[in-house]
Amino acid sequence: MSTNLVTVELDDKLALVKEVFEHSKFHHLLALEDSELLGVVSDRNLFKAPTLAARPKPSAIVQP
Repeated sequence: MSTNLVTVELDDKLALVKEVFEHSKFHHLLALEDSELLGVVSDRNLFKAPTLAARPKPSAIVQP
């Protein structure tokens, strides 16, 4: 029996990883590079990622 794995690539954007977590029942994802396992990303890792939390909403950006 085979199982389809849900994985992310090492260079995937955090927004894509967040989307995968939101649409799956998983709390951990395998991180691959060239089909080689390099690590595991948890939903808690993503929650703590400063780039997503600190990103201003587009309506909050003020242009000169």
